[in-house]
This record gives sequence, structure tokens and C-alpha cells, in this order.
Amino acid sequence: GGSGRAQSKYAAIVNAAPPAAGRPRVRVRVLRARNLPVPEQGGGPCHTYVIVAIGQAFNKTEVDETARPDPVWDATFEFPVDPAMLDRALLTLTVEDHLANLKDEPLGQLALPLHVLLASREKKGWFDLQPGGARPSPAA
Repeated sequence: GGSGRAQSKYAAIVNAAPPAAGRPRVRVRVLRARNLPVPEQGGGPCHTYVIVAIGQAFNKTEVDETARPDPVWDATFEFPVDPAMLDRALLTLTVEDHLANLKDEPLGQLALPLHVLLASREKKGWFDLQPGGARPSPAA
């Protein structure tokens, strides 16, 4: 490939290394979404993926190429966690529409404080996405 070519957002995200053995970790399973919004650009079918982040550690799912509003990713990721940072750490999930023009479009985002999630050993359920992909600003 030519080195002068722009890289897509999807290609630019490199999955974080798994936590070292014995280190505290959070396991996140991204299963599916339902009733995703239609993207503003093009209005055609979506080819979606999810960016999962805790702090500066990022992971991404494969792109669901089925172009349906209820995509399935079924991906599991492990993140290292620093117990001293749990009060401030956020788990963010951003659903992106993978567009051919390299400007992937955020369809929605979810931000959950880790300490809320870790209050129980396992948290399952449907979570509502907020529109767009602006990262939440930390509380002042």
C-alpha cells in the first residue's frame, strides 16, 4: 500500500494488549444492538462496529457487514484496570458506521462509570446509546 494514503478510523484503532496474568481486569462482551439510527450521510445501510474503551485502552469489534439495524458483534475484550482509578474510570462504547470515504460516522455512544458496573460481579442488559460520538467530559 502507498504510505501517502489516509488510513480509515477503523484501521487506525489498534486493539489493546490483554492484561498481564494476575493483574486486575474487566471483561466486556459486546453482543448486539437493536434499532440503530439511520446514518446522516447517505441514509443507506450501515456496516457497523463498536469501539470499546477504558481510559486510553481501546478495542474494536469486527465490522458487521449485514447492513441491518440490529447488528450482532459478539466480541469479548479484557482491559487492565488500576484499582486506584476505579472511581473516575469510564467504560465507553461507540457504535460507528464504517463508511468507504474514511470518515466513519458515530451513530451513538454509551458511557458507564466503572465503579457502577463493578458494584455487581456481572452486569447484563440493554443500554441506551446517546446520539453522536462526543466523549463525555469528566466532571469538574
